[in-house]
Amino acid sequence: AILCIVKVTYNNSATAGIRVRWLYSADGTNFDSIEEAEAQGNYYDLTFTAGATRQTSILLPIFAPFVKIQIVNKDATYAQTLNNVWTILLR
Repeated sequence: AILCIVKVTYNNSATAGIRVRWLYSADGTNFDSIEEAEAQGNYYDLTFTAGATRQTSILLPIFAPFVKIQIVNKDATYAQTLNNVWTILLR
């Protein structure tokens, strides 16, 4: 598994938070489509409060040799500050 730790600070005027999404690939080139990954629940939405800092640890199962982790800002108007992202491979 992969332990993905994400720390974000939301803009004081933000109206939505961030999503952590993961996509799998057998060859490192052809990854799951975003729509299919979300249909399978391969994402986590951090809790959201404007102006707050949030940190979470997400355990991602490894089902394929390659995993792409995406950090998505769900607020189309305001930028968020991604303080840090750590990944730890668990065996």
